[in-house]
Amino acid sequence: MRHRRHCGTGVELARIKPGQCIKVCRIEGGWRVRQRLNQMGVHIGDVMCVKQTGAFRGPMLIEIHGTRVALGCGLARKVMVEIADQQSGQND
Repeated sequence: MRHRRHCGTGVELARIKPGQCIKVCRIEGGWRVRQRLNQMGVHIGDVMCVKQTGAFRGPMLIEIHGTRVALGCGLARKVMVEIADQQSGQND
C-alpha cells in the first residue's frame, strides 16, 4: 500500500537553496529509495533545513532532527518538499 500526500507546490529538494527550511511532502521512488531515506531519518512530514549545496550538482548538506546528513543529487531529486513555516524550522 502506498502512502502519498498531495503536495500542491512541491519542488525537488535538489532545487532548494541553502538557508531555507522545508517540509518533506512526498518521496518519488521505489522501496530502496524510501528505505535509504528512512535510514537517514528523512520521512514525509519532517521539517529540515538546507545547510549547503554542492557545486555542479554535487551532494547537499541538510539538517534534520538535529543531525546533519549529506544527500547526493540523485536522491535529493526524489524528495519533494514545500517551504516550511519559519516558526517550525530549526535554528542555528
